[in-house]
Amino acid sequence: MASVPAKPRIFVLETGHTPLDLFVDVPEMDCFRAWPGNFPRGSWGEDISALSRAFRALQPGKFDLAVVDLREFCFLRRHASLADGLFRLLKYSLLSPRELGHLLLFRKILQLGLPIAWINRTDRGGVPDGSAWFFDRCHAAFIRELHPDPRMSVLSLGDTPRFSRRWTGFPQKSDPYFLWNKLYPMSLGLAKPEDFPPFSGHDREWDVLFGYGPDSHDKPLRDRLLAELQACAPRLQLKLRIVDRLPRKDWIEALNHSSLCFSPPGVGWDCWRHYEAMAAGCIPLLTYPTILRHQPPVEGEHVFYFAPEPGGLARGLEQASMARSRWPEMSKACWKWVRTHHDFPGLRSHVVATTLQLATSSKT
Repeated sequence: MASVPAKPRIFVLETGHTPLDLFVDVPEMDCFRAWPGNFPRGSWGEDISALSRAFRALQPGKFDLAVVDLREFCFLRRHASLADGLFRLLKYSLLSPRELGHLLLFRKILQLGLPIAWINRTDRGGVPDGSAWFFDRCHAAFIRELHPDPRMSVLSLGDTPRFSRRWTGFPQKSDPYFLWNKLYPMSLGLAKPEDFPPFSGHDREWDVLFGYGPDSHDKPLRDRLLAELQACAPRLQLKLRIVDRLPRKDWIEALNHSSLCFSPPGVGWDCWRHYEAMAAGCIPLLTYPTILRHQPPVEGEHVFYFAPEPGGLARGLEQASMARSRWPEMSKACWKWVRTHHDFPGLRSHVVATTLQLATSSKT
């Protein structure tokens, strides 16, 4: 691995689509955030002021690498005409200069020759057209919902018309299909480990915790799995606790008093709940993964998996019940695993070290 500075200086280019939360708590002296995700949509003057401040900060020798956020916005949309692209350019330059500012700042990053990491931490994997230029020029790309065959995450870019690729800055000589080797998985991780108490080996009051969330988007799936869980719990002698949405403090308390936590997928497979459960020493019950993952927990050591089709949860619970004697050991193991591999400092180090290594390799 490339040597990593003790305190790498990072220029973070956020587009406002999703906050790059990995860098929220990094001191300002080590991290400059251009247009952070929580930056409100301001006036034309405020956007110009923020752009000017970012350009002044982006000076030679000041940063060790740049981290670039997902960009979905495209001036020239797929199959759109040049006239449409020029109209959007004029419109957003007048109404929201930051959309153009992202591209101008990225051009400056390229001119300075900084190693570049591109990150997509949304529920949807892949590389949207608006990020084609970013992806093509970055040294490493980190995607939360990365397809098991990473090439599938970039195939759609090959369908972009040659005209559009020329005007969006995506080099025509680049074949996206062969850029997949710069793709790396990225977990959501554990945002605030300080919210969780130190590991406790006390006996857990409940065997399985089920967060229902009756107004959630995946209600039909949860309804079916809840019925399956309630049907098999008496036979397996499992004490079941069902809760609606809880304040974070109460949710952590519920996790801390439960041995297993039902953690289904949301829009994407990865979910904050997976890591929150492990951080409380509560063993997650997960559907089999549909994505390529970063430092995945091991079945039977940190988590239990089950098939999502009807009957799969009952079979998974039977296997978990047979391993009841190992629950205390697994509880400690998953608690340690999430803090070792999935806290934000660890994920930042993964991004920085991988990017610097690949940037160094590309120069040799």
